[in-house]
Amino acid sequence: MDDTPLLSVLRRTARIVESDSGGPLRYVITGRRTVPTGRWHSSKTGRSQPWEARAERDNFFLCDADTAIVSYLAQPHRLEIDVGAKIPLIYLPDATITRADGSVEIVEIKRACEVLKQEYVEKLGLAEEVYAGLGWGFRILTDVEIRREPRFRNARRICAHQPAVVTTQQTLDVLAHIGEHGFGTMGDLAQLLGDGADGWACLHALVVQRLLHVDLDTPPRKWAEALATLVDSPCDTKRSR
Repeated sequence: MDDTPLLSVLRRTARIVESDSGGPLRYVITGRRTVPTGRWHSSKTGRSQPWEARAERDNFFLCDADTAIVSYLAQPHRLEIDVGAKIPLIYLPDATITRADGSVEIVEIKRACEVLKQEYVEKLGLAEEVYAGLGWGFRILTDVEIRREPRFRNARRICAHQPAVVTTQQTLDVLAHIGEHGFGTMGDLAQLLGDGADGWACLHALVVQRLLHVDLDTPPRKWAEALATLVDSPCDTKRSR
């Protein structure tokens, strides 16, 4: 058996295989699996996103609530890397994230306590090289990073209301309020949109729709005081702390 490290035999040819539908390449099959699996319906992306670990699902909350992210896709493609063997090295990333600045990032999600085998680490290194050649970023994201507070709690709160229906008149009212003041506090805008939970639901839905931006790192006790601005407007996040 050849003990030559993978990195030293890399032939810089690779192929990316995507789904014909433009959706996830493979879907989660529960069957006899003993790990949690499921689907998250994302209003931002307009599709069902499969997940094979709760950390993957939790990352979807952040992607939907973060206005810097335009779109994302779980199980986006299969990367086949020619390493000089009979069959190519296969890598299936957990997600692709597209940001408002046009950048693309490939994400691999792992548990912080997980110990990765050397062979797998080398495969990730090869995948990162291929993605870099395409101008894409690559990152290993841990469950601890995903669930960092208060960002995660705020994202989960917003996503709980993403299916809320916001009327054209409600949207115009929000735009008029922000146009007059330059911003609006989350509490004032929620009251403008309706009484109690209904107003908050509509407001959070507008964040998922990328009409409004709010700082996800705002302490929960100050959520009503946090400043909301239009997504394409400058945002002074320090004022919402």
